[in-house]
Amino acid sequence: SLSVSRQSTRVSEAEYLDLEATSAFKHEYLDGEVYLLAGASENHNRVAMNVAGHLWAAARGTSCRVLGSDMRLRITTSLEDGGERVVYYYPDVQVVCDPADTDPLTKSRPCAIVEVSSPSTEAIDAREKLLAYRGLASLRSYLIVSQERRQVVHHYRDAQGAWWKAELSGAGQVPLGCPEVVLDLDAIYGGVIGPG
Repeated sequence: SLSVSRQSTRVSEAEYLDLEATSAFKHEYLDGEVYLLAGASENHNRVAMNVAGHLWAAARGTSCRVLGSDMRLRITTSLEDGGERVVYYYPDVQVVCDPADTDPLTKSRPCAIVEVSSPSTEAIDAREKLLAYRGLASLRSYLIVSQERRQVVHHYRDAQGAWWKAELSGAGQVPLGCPEVVLDLDAIYGGVIGPG
């Protein structure tokens, strides 16, 4: 994912959506806090495009759509007091197979999410976003892909709903069920980071 900087003013969800509609820059929203997304490196973009390309090829001919980092994701979490916590992220890649997830600007039911991490975003991707993404009932896989070394962390949900974690470094394969595909680290890092 991209690096962020904090803006101190708390805003409502409606104010945030108005800001996004008119801003030249993307912002993530964490329950009233707004964070400006900075630009990404070439490695980041190339790794994200490699992953998106392989997912897109696997999804062709199915009801699944592969979406890039301009597609917003809305996550709501119910609170004990009856309220809800709302966050918006811009994942690097999302796969959406739910035909009812039709909002043209914001998705809410992806089955797979990929974040391409950098040293400045690794902790956010591995903790904050992991917790938020695991709360999505539709999500089956969350990949954290390093932009600097051949390393992928795959968080995935089994048929009983339990979450598991697999880490690959250097070489290996990541099986995904949404869409049905096996991502090879050589394919993810092709043209970006050669075998070590």
